[in-house]
Amino acid sequence: MSIMGVYSKGDDTNSAELLYIGMSPLIHSRKENPGIVSRSRGEFFGVSDDGTILMAEDCIDELKGSCAISQIREDREKKPYFFERIGRLGSPLVVAFEGCLTNIEELEDGIKRGVFSRHRKGGYAITREDSAYRESVILGNLISQAGVRDMQEAIKNLSHIRGSFNLIMMTREYFIAIRDQEATRPFSAGMLKGNRLFDKEDEKDLLAGRDFVFSPDTSAFDMIGALYSEELEPGTALIYGPDGVEKVRVFPEARRNHCIRELEFYSNNGSRAFGKNVTEFRKELGEILAHRNGKNDYDFVLANSGPYSEGFSRALGIERVDALEKNYSIGKRNLDREMSEGERLFHLKRKYRALSEYVKGSRIALVEDSVKDGVRLKAKVDALRRAGAREVDVYVASPPIERPCKYGRFGSDFIEPDALKDYTGADRVLFQTVEDIRDTLSNPEDFCMHCKMRE
Repeated sequence: MSIMGVYSKGDDTNSAELLYIGMSPLIHSRKENPGIVSRSRGEFFGVSDDGTILMAEDCIDELKGSCAISQIREDREKKPYFFERIGRLGSPLVVAFEGCLTNIEELEDGIKRGVFSRHRKGGYAITREDSAYRESVILGNLISQAGVRDMQEAIKNLSHIRGSFNLIMMTREYFIAIRDQEATRPFSAGMLKGNRLFDKEDEKDLLAGRDFVFSPDTSAFDMIGALYSEELEPGTALIYGPDGVEKVRVFPEARRNHCIRELEFYSNNGSRAFGKNVTEFRKELGEILAHRNGKNDYDFVLANSGPYSEGFSRALGIERVDALEKNYSIGKRNLDREMSEGERLFHLKRKYRALSEYVKGSRIALVEDSVKDGVRLKAKVDALRRAGAREVDVYVASPPIERPCKYGRFGSDFIEPDALKDYTGADRVLFQTVEDIRDTLSNPEDFCMHCKMRE
């Protein structure tokens, strides 16, 4: 799941088209389709008569306006996140939310009892049967229970939520971008070219500019020619409205607690996250892994994990060879979450083909970015063995997951490092260490490594 938004003061900005193109790097499965809502002169487009959001591919030519927000969903169903009227604001509200709320039961109970209501009036003003929008319903009700007409005051009622999330909202008059109180996920602003954006130096400031795009992954900016500006501050909301733009501190006790998995795995190569170039960070980790654990008698390093294997091969001075081909027709669509381990392995064996011309009789270093249950890695090792590999050593460039994410992003269903060697059939399996990660960061105190530490 991911979100993106475009705010522009110019009437000639096709915001929906920019989002549809920009969201492309954030889509990781054929099942995922963006829903887009645009706004023009107080009117919303992309919403059906019953308040559900249409899939963008079905109505992209009808989406008008210079402001829009988008959210990726994992199926074709038209999911609602459009609320027709929000409290005393007297306006519809569109919510694009990504993440997890860690106090969701407490919030639901408080809304029912009126704990967050200005007038202590409990009950849900807004309800949706779809559990997939549980978080959005909570956000809408918190704003409704604020009981004020002023948006700057209304969003302060969101200070009760806790978790790991990014949020973009839009009413008839306002466009709001909010980052969680610990900045666990990347959330950046980019400047759109054109519309006189670069006429003045001060327009590069989020409080002075006129045309901006917001995304958790800056690879979206590259798709539409936007220029990276800066990351939103932890716990802060940017509110663009009729009277200009205002920065509001929603969460008074904000601090930095960035998720290290974003740099290791989630963020796209070539993007910026937490002020760092993701590609260069991964190359450096690959080099450290090679210096700490790598042998230098390999015939080649498999060109398998992008910058990780590039850094690894460069550190050892060993050739990097693309000797494992992928059948891209066998993708995530073929690997349903409900499949058994054996079914997944069967499909993955169809996906990988090792080139025997390079592999036969070779000692190979296989560098992986991350390993979950080991099924995909086993399919790769099996392919190399079938092609006659003499030796396959596996290097995992991120430390093993020892316990679930405290924000609920992932569980603890990761294979034990000691079991990985036997399961995959590799000759050797070595993981990056937490100490290596800390040494690579100039500000390790700003990163969450909860999942890497044993209880």
